[in-house]
Amino acid sequence: RRAVQDHVDRVGIAAEVVPGPFPGILQLHRTLPAERTVSIIIPTKDKPDLLEACVRSILTRSSWSNFEVLILDNNSSEPETFAWFERIQREDPRVRVLPAAIPFNWSRLNNLGVVAARGDVFVFLNNDTEVITPDWLEQLMQWARLPDVATVGAQLRYGDGTLQHAGVVV
Repeated sequence: RRAVQDHVDRVGIAAEVVPGPFPGILQLHRTLPAERTVSIIIPTKDKPDLLEACVRSILTRSSWSNFEVLILDNNSSEPETFAWFERIQREDPRVRVLPAAIPFNWSRLNNLGVVAARGDVFVFLNNDTEVITPDWLEQLMQWARLPDVATVGAQLRYGDGTLQHAGVVV
């Protein structure tokens, strides 16, 4: 660990070498600028129970606090959905609901979110995802801010722990 840390220091990478998830595995925890704002964009249509679990997991489990959550309301019609939109925006100023009265197109919805976003890093989530690792934003940003990285994808797991998606490599 010390040898790897010495190398990281010598080549000018601002990072701490820490033990990884298994014996003999090391990870770099890169230093991130605190002013970095993450815009988390979530298209949705109704299903306030799913969306609430998603948003609450972001708000309560994320260790990085400099973020905003943009919910793109794609033609919701249930009164419970609108009541939840009002409630969550009152509870946390980092959450904004934006009307997106267009035919469903996931890419276009996300592009509308980017136009309204205040952040310099964008995270695109489905409304049925939940945060399980507190440093998820830090982990994504460590890779996203490297000059030769265009996009980063997270590992996704089903509720029973099995692998849904292993991430993205471009």
